[in-house]
Amino acid sequence: MKTLFSCLLILALAAAPVVRAAEGSDLPAPFPAERYGTMKASSPFALATAPVVVKEEPNFAGDLFITGATRIGGKDIISVTKKDKSKSFTLVSGGPPVEGMSILSVNWSPEVGKTTVEIKNGGDTGTLQFNEYAIQTPVAPTALPPVQPGQPGRVVPVNPAGLPPPRVLNTPATGVDGTRPRRRIIRRPSS
Repeated sequence: MKTLFSCLLILALAAAPVVRAAEGSDLPAPFPAERYGTMKASSPFALATAPVVVKEEPNFAGDLFITGATRIGGKDIISVTKKDKSKSFTLVSGGPPVEGMSILSVNWSPEVGKTTVEIKNGGDTGTLQFNEYAIQTPVAPTALPPVQPGQPGRVVPVNPAGLPPPRVLNTPATGVDGTRPRRRIIRRPSS
């Protein structure tokens, strides 16, 4: 009897979900999968991975900067230097290529150091700019070696501004009238 009761109980429990599914479900409908898309994309439990780095082709102009730009006789003249300062050269618009590079266009700016130059090297093009660090760094004055009298090739300026010679001020050793000032002696009363 006990076995029969257990078999009926198992059969009833196994048939209950089938009967319930046939009647209709009281369970709520699931949310759409799109609701969880943002959570899946930026899950706080996901392992951090390094972003994918896209390697760009090395740009020939990335190693160069402008050191000077001018226009003479309708031609643009640009002085270019490598960032490691190992090589410097000058490009002229309409002139022959130097180091395989030639000027395409110059974008002049009234602000100091904002002029840019489009250059071409073979089939590649690039933009050159002034080196901001070199523009902002003040140049330290260099001391000239002392001038030796009679040294050839050196010209000693003689009052270049045409100013009168500086006045010699009275020193403590001499007074206005050329005499020595008197010392003032203060005597202490004896006690």
